[in-house]
Amino acid sequence: MLRGFVILILLALPSSVLAQETRYDQCMKLVLQQPLAAYEEGLAWQSEEGGSAARHCIASALLGLGDLQRAAERLENLGYAPDLNEGLRSQIFYQSGEAFLQLGDYQRAISSFEAGSSLSSNNIELRLGKARALEGQGELEQALVELDSIIKQNPNHVLALTLRATILIELQRLDAAGSDVKRAMRLAPTELDVLLLRGSWREAKRLAAQ
Repeated sequence: MLRGFVILILLALPSSVLAQETRYDQCMKLVLQQPLAAYEEGLAWQSEEGGSAARHCIASALLGLGDLQRAAERLENLGYAPDLNEGLRSQIFYQSGEAFLQLGDYQRAISSFEAGSSLSSNNIELRLGKARALEGQGELEQALVELDSIIKQNPNHVLALTLRATILIELQRLDAAGSDVKRAMRLAPTELDVLLLRGSWREAKRLAAQ
């Protein structure tokens, strides 16, 4: 699961925005194949004044090695680095937010997602990340506010609908949850998460009727 997480966040990043892009591309490819070798390469590159490019490779290698705590902290710091290309900064904050989210450090995840959103206000992934972190922290109403805003602008976003329905079920607002479940089913009728959500909603309805 962690390797899949690393691959997804690396694929989401533009590969040509940092200085010394050839070495950067090579190092990031190595992250996916041999993260330990990538970590060592990143350290050597950093000693040669590789700057934010080398630091990003090191942090990504730590993700690949499963060292989420150090990776999250390095990415968080990197997001504020003065030599970081502005086009990459919001994605770095997304990476750190996801890592903190996996660690269960919801407040730092929220801070990272908010920092990224301040640079890219229309980035749905950052806003969804914040909603997920709010849910994890137990701030369900605040998570709903974030999701309501996302869905208002993107009414057919399946993940947002699924997350909002999950929270509404937890809050026993089953009619409202049902609307999201039905819409998600129309949009993605074979997606496992949506099918599981429908089952959870039906079970909550059954229990509420007893």
